Amino acid sequence: MTHPILIITAANVREGDTRCFTNSRSNVVVQGISSTAAGLLWFHCNEETWSECHSPGDLVMVQRTSEGSYHPCRHWQPDWTKFSALGVAACVAVAMDQYYKHDRLNRPGGMREILIASSETALAKSGFTCIASHHDSKTGNGIWARNALHGIELFSDHPCMENVGTVATVERLETMSFNQTYTVITDESAEEGDAAEQGFDWQDESMTFRELVQRIQRDYRGAEPSESHGVPSWITAHGERDFIDGTFRDIALHPANSRANRWWGRALVCAGIIKATDLRPSRPT
Repeated sequence: MTHPILIITAANVREGDTRCFTNSRSNVVVQGISSTAAGLLWFHCNEETWSECHSPGDLVMVQRTSEGSYHPCRHWQPDWTKFSALGVAACVAVAMDQYYKHDRLNRPGGMREILIASSETALAKSGFTCIASHHDSKTGNGIWARNALHGIELFSDHPCMENVGTVATVERLETMSFNQTYTVITDESAEEGDAAEQGFDWQDESMTFRELVQRIQRDYRGAEPSESHGVPSWITAHGERDFIDGTFRDIALHPANSRANRWWGRALVCAGIIKATDLRPSRPT
């Protein structure tokens, strides 16, 4: 008997499922599942010599070759009181068309139908499902759904998001925007402790969380934070000397709105600019 490959959320993986990859030689049987205090899930295989970590809403490929068994921690459910209500959608397809990035939802190979069917299956089985992960959603937040009397209720896992009422108003959500400034320094201006020229390269550029992390890793590797402790107000990447005119050109990245400020620190941690401990508010002395 050939068992179909399922695309399900990590929260619905069972012990006994086969974790599938593009190269079938890498497939492994999930022998144990554990969870962390932060809500992350660990799949343990090959007598715990191989493990991988996922957020509960991550989509993974598995093959259910046996009945399997639920680990005690499998009875996890989102803490809806910490989520922000977005509204009600008629069905999974409507919600995913509205919140899932169009280019990712409509990838070749019938991915739209596969992803929608996977979410519908999870919703029918568990009463809730992840409609779009942080990387895949248009808003940069994980989007969750649960069964309701009429349609399905939608939530963002970002607790600071305002209640936008209905799924149709998603386009009015504030997106993250950023500014990039530049500073040109010459030998003469350096002696005076000033810049020869400064200004904006661009302003109010919109980015998703993933795009922000990628931009920092690409253009701001080894950048200098504006403060030595905590979350900096901006970061600066120092340029090398221009061999033609001998100048230095530095660039700096600044969050430009309140939503960007909320996610700025977490993005800097993911990009390796600051440590996770810098996100903690300092205690009053």
